[in-house]
Amino acid sequence: GAQISEMITKGLGGKSNISDVDCCITRLRCTVYDASKVDEGILTATAPLDMPAETVAKLPELTNGLR
Repeated sequence: GAQISEMITKGLGGKSNISDVDCCITRLRCTVYDASKVDEGILTATAPLDMPAETVAKLPELTNGLR
C-alpha cells in the first residue's frame, strides 16, 4: 500500500518530477519532467516477487514528458 506508493514516487524522482499518471489494466504509465531523476532500481524493487522476469525488465514504462 502506502510504502509501495512512496517507493514509486521516490523512484520517479519525487512528487515535483511527476507530470502525469495514467493506468490501464496491466501498467501504470507515468510522465516525468526530468528522466535523469528516475531511479529504475527503486521502481524495479516495487515489483511483486512472483512477477515474471521479462515483465520486471519492462518496469517502469516511462514517457519523458519534457515540454
